[in-house]
Amino acid sequence: MAETPELPRTLLDELYADGVAYDAAQPDRLQRRRNLEPDAAELLWVMLQAANVRTMVEIGTSNGYSTPS
Repeated sequence: MAETPELPRTLLDELYADGVAYDAAQPDRLQRRRNLEPDAAELLWVMLQAANVRTMVEIGTSNGYSTPS
């Protein structure tokens, strides 16, 4: 698997930790963020790379952070 450069990996780790903390404070599951777990997000990225995808559409984000390219 390709490695994520250090700066983006650090940022992604911080965003994920923020999401986990936010979700833990939300008693109503509908108010929680709907983010992929890091392993699932990395698998999706690998699948997109393997399929040589050049164009994709992401429909909806729960907190506005998205990095598919």
